[in-house]
Amino acid sequence: MDYFLHSGDTATLAGWGPLVEKKFATSTAFWAAPRHQSFCGSDDRIGADFENSPPSEAEKTRYYKMLSIQAAREYARAVALCGAACPATMRNTAAQLGVEFATYFEKERPLLGLTYGMHAAAGAVLTGLTTAAEEQQSYEALLSNPAHICSFAPFNTYFILDAVSRLRLAGGRQQTMRAALSMIRRCFHGMNRMGATTYWETFSPEWETLLSTGAPTPNSQTGYMSHCHPWASGAAPWLTHAVAGLQPIAAGWTNFSVTPFLDPLSPNFLSSIRATQPISGGRHIMAAFACNGSGTLTVPTKTTAGIVGIPLCGADGTRARVTVNGKPVSVAQGDDCLVIRNLGPGNYVFNVQLDKVAGTTAPGISVAAATMHELPLATAPDPVPSYRDRFIGADYSTGGSWRTDGGYGAAGHLLWSWHQTTVDNKQLPAFVSSVIVNCPYTGVSGVAAAPNWVSPTAAVCSTDRRALQPDASGSSGGGNDVACSGLGARTCGTVATVDFMPSSEQGVGPLNISAYFVDWERHGRRFAVELREYENLQLAAPTQYLSNFTEGVYLTWEVKKLPVRLRLMQVAGPLPNNNLLLAFSAVFFGQSSGLNGQLDVL
Repeated sequence: MDYFLHSGDTATLAGWGPLVEKKFATSTAFWAAPRHQSFCGSDDRIGADFENSPPSEAEKTRYYKMLSIQAAREYARAVALCGAACPATMRNTAAQLGVEFATYFEKERPLLGLTYGMHAAAGAVLTGLTTAAEEQQSYEALLSNPAHICSFAPFNTYFILDAVSRLRLAGGRQQTMRAALSMIRRCFHGMNRMGATTYWETFSPEWETLLSTGAPTPNSQTGYMSHCHPWASGAAPWLTHAVAGLQPIAAGWTNFSVTPFLDPLSPNFLSSIRATQPISGGRHIMAAFACNGSGTLTVPTKTTAGIVGIPLCGADGTRARVTVNGKPVSVAQGDDCLVIRNLGPGNYVFNVQLDKVAGTTAPGISVAAATMHELPLATAPDPVPSYRDRFIGADYSTGGSWRTDGGYGAAGHLLWSWHQTTVDNKQLPAFVSSVIVNCPYTGVSGVAAAPNWVSPTAAVCSTDRRALQPDASGSSGGGNDVACSGLGARTCGTVATVDFMPSSEQGVGPLNISAYFVDWERHGRRFAVELREYENLQLAAPTQYLSNFTEGVYLTWEVKKLPVRLRLMQVAGPLPNNNLLLAFSAVFFGQSSGLNGQLDVL
C-alpha cells in the first residue's frame, strides 16, 4: 500500500489484488480462531525471537488483530484511489474488507484500556479508529514512560514512534511531537551516541550508561546481532513524513501536504527545516521553513500542494499577516500552524508577521524581521524513566559466605547443581512456588547445557572462596547431605530467563531477590542482566552490566511483587573466549526492610 501511494502504480496494485485478498482471508480466519505466531519482532513483550511466554503470546494476538485492521483500512483507501484502473470487483471487495475489519475493531474497543500492552496499543492508534480520549489514555498508561517506550528491536520501535506522532493529546501537536522526538533521541539517537554509524538489529537505551563507545553490545536470541540492519532505519522516513510533514494525499504525489513541525525549545532546537522529496519523472518537492516567519516551497508540475501548514513555533497566529510571493493571502488556523490550501505548480515564498504582545515576550513569538537569537530558548526536558522495582546494589566482597557474612537468603535460597550436576540445594520460601529457567536459543555456536557442576577443584568439598556454603542445617534441602561448600552453576548459550513464580495468584511483596554470579574459569565473562515484570514483561528496574566478577558478585533487587523475570544476555568477550556460556550459580530471597550483604553501587 505504501508503494502504491508513493508511486501511483495502479497496474501493480491491480495485479496484487488476488494475493492481498487471500491474505485477508487468512486474517479473517484468525479472528475466529487465533493461532500461535512464532515471531513478532525482537521484544520480550511480544515474544522476543524464540523467547515466548503466556503474557507475550496474548500481546502478539492483540497486536496482530490491530495490524490486520490497519492493513484492511489502508487497502480500502488504496483501491479507492486506484479508481477505474482497478476492477470493480476488487474495489467492492476492498471496501467490504474495510467495513468488516472496522467492525472487528468495535468488538476489541472495550479491551483497549484493560489488557493491551504497548505494541498492541500503538497498533490500535495506527488503525485510525481510536478516539482522542482512548489515545490520551494509551499515552498516559503505556506510551509515555521512557523506561518502556523503546522496543528491543528498532524495527518495532518505528511503529510505536509512528503511533505516538499521530496521537491527539490534550497539549495538541506540540505535546505529541515533543513526545515523539524524545523517542527519537532515546530509541534511535542513543545508538549514534554509542558510536554507531548504522542502525542495529537490537538496542536498549539502558546500554548507554553501561557500555563505552564502540564496546560489544548484549546479544539477543538471534546470536550475534547485526550492527548494520536496514529494518532498523525507520527513523529516516519518519523524519520526512512527520517532522518535515511531507505526505502524499493522492497516489503518486499528485496531491500532497507539507506541515513541518518546528520547535525552538531545548532539547529539540528545530528552528528551521529544509526537505526534498523526489517523485516520479525526475521531479522534486522542495520545502524550507523557519521560526522567523519565512518559508519557501516548490510544487512540481502535475502536482498540487493540497495542504500547506506554515509553522507558528508556539506563537499565537490569530492576528497573523501572511504574504505569498509578496501578496497578502487569507489563512486558516491549524494546530500550531497557519494553513493555506491548493497551491498549484510553481515556486512560492511565504512571509508571516505576528503582532508582539505589549510588554511581554511570548513563547515562540516570531516576526519576519526577527533574528533567531531573539527567540526564547526555554527548555522542555525529556521525561525521566521510572520503574516499578529498584536495583539495590552489587556485592563483590562476600564470595561464597552468603550465610555467615552476607546475610543473604533469610527467607530461602536455590543453589544450582551445588554438588552434583542435577541436584540443587533448594529451600524456597512458602510464597515462591517455583523458579523456572529457560534457555530459548543458544546463538551462533553456543551449546545449551543441563545444570552443570563446575567446581574448579573437581572436589566434593571445594576450598575455593567463591564456593557457596551449605544452608544453616548443613543439608542441601534437595536430597544431597554434603555439609560443605560447593560451586555449581546453571549454564546457557547467549540468552537465559529465570522466572520467579508466586504460590498464589496475588503474588507477594515487597521482597529482596539476590542473584549470585561467578566467572568460574576466570575467562572474562560479560553479560547484561534485566529484571522484568512478568505480567507485561516491561523492565522493572534499570539494566545491569556484569564484568570482572571472577571472585563472585551478588546483585540485589527490591521487588514489589511476584512473578518477575530475570533475563540474562551474553556480551561477547575478548578472543579467544568471546563466546562463553552464561553461568549463574544461585538466587536468594530476603526481606526488603534492610540491605542484604555488603553492597556497593554498581
